[in-house]
Amino acid sequence: DKVAFFPLEDGSMNFIFSLTSPNDQTGEDGIGIINSKNLGTQDTLTHVPGGSGSSKYRSIYSGGDHVATIMSYPHEGIMVLNGQDGSLAGTVKTNEATTRVMYVPEQPTGAYCSAD
Repeated sequence: DKVAFFPLEDGSMNFIFSLTSPNDQTGEDGIGIINSKNLGTQDTLTHVPGGSGSSKYRSIYSGGDHVATIMSYPHEGIMVLNGQDGSLAGTVKTNEATTRVMYVPEQPTGAYCSAD
């Protein structure tokens, strides 16, 4: 799985992983998160349920206050997370067969993909 790095004001870093289970199409794979301060003391990632991928690879990218990763279930789109704590900010439907997150704007723009 891929990782996004999200720096925090205290100097620590959140490592946010896109989790995948391609054969399980429940839409709950979500992400795993761990803070650099917890490395060596926390044995597992904290799981945040959310969108699922349809392959072994899920693009993930951080920008502004958010992290975004692609998803295929329960719909094609982007899963948007709060970079501070990894909580699910929401999902956005996009064109079918999303393969990459290339950029996450500093502020929401309202300009998202459409299926048209």
